[in-house]
Amino acid sequence: EVRPLSDEEREPLKLRKYHYAKGLEKSQGFSGLSFTQATRGGGSVLVVEGVLDALFLNVRGAEPKAVSIGGTTPSDAQVAALARVGTREVLLALDQDQAGQAATRTVIQKLLQKDLRPLVVSWPSAYKDPDELVRSKGVDALQTAVEAAVAWPRWLARHLVGHQDLSTDRGLELALAEATKTYGQLTDPLDQRLYRESLAEATGLPPEELEPRLARQAAKAGAERAGAVLQETLREAGTKTTAGDLQGAETTLADGLDQLRRS
Repeated sequence: EVRPLSDEEREPLKLRKYHYAKGLEKSQGFSGLSFTQATRGGGSVLVVEGVLDALFLNVRGAEPKAVSIGGTTPSDAQVAALARVGTREVLLALDQDQAGQAATRTVIQKLLQKDLRPLVVSWPSAYKDPDELVRSKGVDALQTAVEAAVAWPRWLARHLVGHQDLSTDRGLELALAEATKTYGQLTDPLDQRLYRESLAEATGLPPEELEPRLARQAAKAGAERAGAVLQETLREAGTKTTAGDLQGAETTLADGLDQLRRS
Protein backbone atom coordinates (compact mmCIF):
# COMPACT_ATOMS: atom_id res chain seq x y z
CA GLU A 1 0.00 0.00 0.00
CA VAL A 2 1.35 3.40 -0.98
CA ARG A 3 0.51 6.19 1.44
CA PRO A 4 2.03 9.45 2.70
CA LEU A 5 3.89 9.40 6.01
CA SER A 6 2.16 11.06 8.93
CA ASP A 7 3.74 13.96 10.82
CA GLU A 8 4.60 11.59 13.67
CA GLU A 9 6.37 9.22 11.28
CA ARG A 10 8.33 11.93 9.46
CA GLU A 11 9.69 13.85 12.44
CA PRO A 12 12.03 11.13 13.83
CA LEU A 13 13.40 10.64 10.30
CA LYS A 14 13.80 14.40 9.79
CA LEU A 15 11.90 14.24 6.52
CA ARG A 16 10.10 17.16 4.98
CA LYS A 17 6.48 16.81 3.96
CA TYR A 18 7.12 17.92 0.36
CA HIS A 19 10.14 17.78 -1.95
CA TYR A 20 9.99 20.07 -4.97
CA ALA A 21 11.91 19.94 -8.23
CA LYS A 22 15.27 21.68 -8.09
CA GLY A 23 14.98 25.32 -9.05
CA LEU A 24 11.22 25.47 -8.53
CA GLU A 25 10.14 28.66 -6.78
CA LYS A 26 6.74 27.66 -5.49
CA SER A 27 6.16 31.10 -3.95
CA GLN A 28 6.03 32.63 -7.43
CA GLY A 29 2.96 30.75 -8.60
CA PHE A 30 0.37 28.08 -7.90
CA SER A 31 0.91 24.36 -8.25
CA GLY A 32 -1.47 21.61 -9.25
CA LEU A 33 -3.03 23.19 -12.31
CA SER A 34 -2.38 25.82 -14.93
CA PHE A 35 -3.27 28.94 -12.95
CA THR A 36 -4.54 30.80 -15.99
CA GLN A 37 -6.81 27.84 -16.76
CA ALA A 38 -8.20 27.83 -13.22
CA THR A 39 -9.00 31.53 -13.18
CA ARG A 40 -9.72 32.21 -16.85
CA GLY A 41 -12.47 34.76 -17.21
CA GLY A 42 -12.19 35.89 -13.60
CA GLY A 43 -13.73 32.68 -12.34
CA SER A 44 -13.57 30.78 -9.10
CA VAL A 45 -10.59 28.98 -7.62
CA LEU A 46 -10.33 26.47 -4.77
CA VAL A 47 -7.16 27.11 -2.75
CA VAL A 48 -5.65 24.14 -0.90
CA GLU A 49 -2.36 23.56 0.90
CA GLY A 50 -0.75 20.52 -0.69
CA VAL A 51 0.40 20.11 -4.28
CA LEU A 52 -0.74 16.49 -4.38
CA ASP A 53 -4.09 17.50 -2.89
CA ALA A 54 -4.69 19.92 -5.77
CA LEU A 55 -3.66 17.35 -8.39
CA PHE A 56 -5.86 14.66 -6.86
CA LEU A 57 -8.91 16.90 -6.55
CA ASN A 58 -8.65 18.04 -10.15
CA VAL A 59 -8.29 14.46 -11.40
CA ARG A 60 -11.43 13.58 -9.45
CA GLY A 61 -13.31 16.45 -11.10
CA ALA A 62 -13.52 19.00 -8.29
CA GLU A 63 -15.17 22.31 -9.16
CA PRO A 64 -13.96 24.95 -9.05
CA LYS A 65 -10.48 23.85 -10.05
CA ALA A 66 -8.02 23.52 -7.20
CA VAL A 67 -4.62 25.20 -6.93
CA SER A 68 -2.00 24.71 -4.25
CA ILE A 69 -0.08 27.40 -2.38
CA GLY A 70 2.55 24.81 -1.49
CA GLY A 71 2.21 25.38 2.24
CA THR A 72 -0.03 27.22 4.65
CA THR A 73 0.48 30.85 3.64
CA PRO A 74 0.48 32.32 0.11
CA SER A 75 3.32 34.60 -0.88
CA ASP A 76 2.73 38.21 -1.89
CA ALA A 77 3.35 37.15 -5.49
CA GLN A 78 0.63 34.51 -5.30
CA VAL A 79 -1.91 36.90 -3.83
CA ALA A 80 -1.01 39.54 -6.41
CA ALA A 81 -1.57 36.93 -9.15
CA LEU A 82 -5.09 36.25 -7.91
CA ALA A 83 -5.89 39.96 -8.00
CA ARG A 84 -4.17 40.54 -11.34
CA VAL A 85 -6.26 38.02 -13.29
CA GLY A 86 -9.47 39.35 -11.74
CA THR A 87 -10.40 36.25 -9.78
CA ARG A 88 -14.09 36.50 -8.96
CA GLU A 89 -14.27 34.00 -6.12
CA VAL A 90 -11.56 32.62 -3.81
CA LEU A 91 -12.62 29.56 -1.83
CA LEU A 92 -10.20 28.67 0.97
CA ALA A 93 -10.03 24.95 1.74
CA LEU A 94 -6.98 24.70 3.96
CA ASP A 95 -6.51 21.78 6.35
CA GLN A 96 -8.91 21.38 9.26
CA ASP A 97 -6.12 20.93 11.81
CA GLN A 98 -5.04 23.72 14.17
CA ALA A 99 -2.23 24.90 11.90
CA GLY A 100 -4.49 25.00 8.86
CA GLN A 101 -7.21 26.95 10.64
CA ALA A 102 -4.73 29.47 12.03
CA ALA A 103 -3.30 29.83 8.53
CA THR A 104 -6.78 30.48 7.12
CA ARG A 105 -7.04 33.57 9.30
CA THR A 106 -3.67 34.82 8.02
CA VAL A 107 -4.59 34.13 4.41
CA ILE A 108 -7.85 36.06 4.79
CA GLN A 109 -5.95 39.17 5.90
CA LYS A 110 -3.53 38.91 2.97
CA LEU A 111 -6.37 38.55 0.47
CA LEU A 112 -8.30 41.49 1.91
CA GLN A 113 -5.27 43.72 1.33
CA LYS A 114 -5.79 43.08 -2.40
CA ASP A 115 -9.56 43.64 -2.19
CA LEU A 116 -10.23 39.90 -2.53
CA ARG A 117 -13.11 38.76 -0.33
CA PRO A 118 -12.67 35.03 0.32
CA LEU A 119 -15.15 32.38 1.34
CA VAL A 120 -14.12 29.55 3.66
CA VAL A 121 -14.92 25.89 2.98
CA SER A 122 -15.39 23.58 5.97
CA TRP A 123 -16.12 19.87 6.27
CA PRO A 124 -16.47 17.28 9.08
CA SER A 125 -13.57 17.46 11.51
CA ALA A 126 -12.92 13.73 11.09
CA TYR A 127 -11.17 14.58 7.82
CA LYS A 128 -8.01 16.69 7.98
CA ASP A 129 -7.91 17.92 4.39
CA PRO A 130 -10.08 17.86 1.26
CA ASP A 131 -8.00 14.97 -0.09
CA GLU A 132 -9.05 12.76 2.84
CA LEU A 133 -12.67 13.85 2.49
CA VAL A 134 -12.83 12.95 -1.20
CA ARG A 135 -11.01 9.64 -0.74
CA SER A 136 -13.51 8.62 1.94
CA LYS A 137 -16.78 10.18 0.83
CA GLY A 138 -16.27 11.00 -2.83
CA VAL A 139 -16.03 14.26 -4.74
CA ASP A 140 -19.74 15.00 -4.16
CA ALA A 141 -18.97 15.51 -0.45
CA LEU A 142 -16.46 18.19 -1.36
CA GLN A 143 -18.92 19.83 -3.74
CA THR A 144 -21.48 19.96 -0.92
CA ALA A 145 -18.91 21.63 1.32
CA VAL A 146 -18.04 24.14 -1.41
CA GLU A 147 -21.70 25.05 -1.87
CA ALA A 148 -21.95 25.67 1.88
CA ALA A 149 -18.87 27.94 2.01
CA VAL A 150 -19.34 30.95 4.28
CA ALA A 151 -18.22 34.56 4.00
CA TRP A 152 -14.97 35.24 5.83
CA PRO A 153 -16.52 37.44 8.59
CA ARG A 154 -18.88 34.60 9.56
CA TRP A 155 -16.03 32.08 9.62
CA LEU A 156 -13.76 34.41 11.59
CA ALA A 157 -16.30 34.97 14.36
CA ARG A 158 -16.81 31.22 14.75
CA HIS A 159 -13.07 30.57 14.67
CA LEU A 160 -12.26 33.11 17.38
CA VAL A 161 -14.70 31.68 19.90
CA GLY A 162 -14.39 28.05 18.85
CA HIS A 163 -11.25 27.29 20.87
CA GLN A 164 -12.71 28.50 24.17
CA ASP A 165 -14.97 26.66 26.60
CA LEU A 166 -18.06 28.84 26.37
CA SER A 167 -19.77 26.89 29.15
CA THR A 168 -17.53 28.63 31.71
CA ASP A 169 -17.55 32.32 32.60
CA ARG A 170 -13.81 32.57 32.03
CA GLY A 171 -13.99 30.91 28.63
CA LEU A 172 -16.83 33.16 27.54
CA GLU A 173 -15.01 36.30 28.67
CA LEU A 174 -11.82 35.29 26.88
CA ALA A 175 -13.76 34.54 23.71
CA LEU A 176 -15.66 37.83 23.82
CA ALA A 177 -12.49 39.82 24.53
CA GLU A 178 -10.80 38.58 21.37
CA ALA A 179 -13.95 38.67 19.28
CA THR A 180 -14.82 42.26 20.18
CA LYS A 181 -11.25 43.42 19.58
CA THR A 182 -11.36 41.94 16.09
CA TYR A 183 -14.76 43.48 15.44
CA GLY A 184 -13.23 46.90 15.99
CA GLN A 185 -10.99 46.33 12.97
CA LEU A 186 -13.96 45.89 10.63
CA THR A 187 -15.04 48.99 8.76
CA ASP A 188 -17.43 47.63 6.13
CA PRO A 189 -21.08 47.62 7.33
CA LEU A 190 -21.83 44.29 5.63
CA ASP A 191 -18.77 42.64 7.19
CA GLN A 192 -19.85 43.97 10.57
CA ARG A 193 -23.36 42.59 10.21
CA LEU A 194 -22.20 39.13 9.11
CA TYR A 195 -19.70 39.05 11.96
CA ARG A 196 -22.31 40.07 14.56
CA GLU A 197 -24.79 37.46 13.34
CA SER A 198 -22.20 34.69 13.40
CA LEU A 199 -20.88 35.73 16.82
CA ALA A 200 -24.39 35.61 18.28
CA GLU A 201 -24.93 32.13 16.81
CA ALA A 202 -21.55 30.84 18.02
CA THR A 203 -21.92 32.12 21.59
CA GLY A 204 -25.65 31.63 21.97
CA LEU A 205 -25.94 35.19 23.28
CA PRO A 206 -28.81 37.43 22.10
CA PRO A 207 -27.71 40.28 19.81
CA GLU A 208 -28.93 42.94 22.27
CA GLU A 209 -26.42 41.67 24.85
CA LEU A 210 -23.53 41.71 22.40
CA GLU A 211 -24.26 45.06 20.77
CA PRO A 212 -23.03 47.35 23.60
CA ARG A 213 -19.62 45.66 23.80
CA LEU A 214 -19.20 45.66 20.05
CA ALA A 215 -20.28 49.27 19.71
CA ARG A 216 -17.80 50.41 22.38
CA GLN A 217 -14.96 48.56 20.70
CA ALA A 218 -15.89 49.94 17.27
CA ALA A 219 -15.93 53.49 18.67
CA LYS A 220 -12.56 52.98 20.38
CA ALA A 221 -10.99 51.57 17.23
CA GLY A 222 -12.46 54.38 15.14
CA ALA A 223 -10.97 56.98 17.48
CA GLU A 224 -7.57 55.28 17.24
CA ARG A 225 -7.73 55.30 13.44
CA ALA A 226 -8.77 58.94 13.46
CA GLY A 227 -5.87 59.82 15.74
CA ALA A 228 -3.40 58.09 13.44
CA VAL A 229 -4.84 59.91 10.42
CA LEU A 230 -4.64 63.25 12.23
CA GLN A 231 -0.99 62.79 13.23
CA GLU A 232 0.04 61.76 9.72
CA THR A 233 -1.92 64.64 8.15
CA LEU A 234 -0.31 67.23 10.43
CA ARG A 235 3.14 65.78 9.83
CA GLU A 236 2.76 65.85 6.05
CA ALA A 237 1.17 69.31 6.03
CA GLY A 238 3.97 70.64 8.25
CA THR A 239 6.61 69.25 5.93
CA LYS A 240 5.01 70.92 2.92
CA THR A 241 4.58 74.21 4.77
CA THR A 242 8.25 74.22 5.74
CA ALA A 243 9.15 73.62 2.09
CA GLY A 244 6.99 76.58 1.05
CA ASP A 245 4.34 74.44 -0.62
CA LEU A 246 1.31 76.12 0.94
CA GLN A 247 -1.10 74.87 -1.71
CA GLY A 248 0.10 71.30 -1.15
CA ALA A 249 -0.30 71.73 2.61
CA GLU A 250 -3.85 72.98 2.13
CA THR A 251 -4.70 69.98 -0.08
CA THR A 252 -3.20 67.60 2.50
CA LEU A 253 -5.29 69.14 5.26
CA ALA A 254 -8.47 68.89 3.17
CA ASP A 255 -7.79 65.24 2.33
CA GLY A 256 -6.96 64.50 5.96
CA LEU A 257 -10.20 66.08 7.13
CA ASP A 258 -12.13 63.87 4.71
CA GLN A 259 -10.36 60.77 6.08
CA LEU A 260 -11.12 61.88 9.65
CA ARG A 261 -14.82 62.15 8.89
CA ARG A 262 -14.81 58.62 7.43
CA SER A 263 -12.91 57.30 10.45
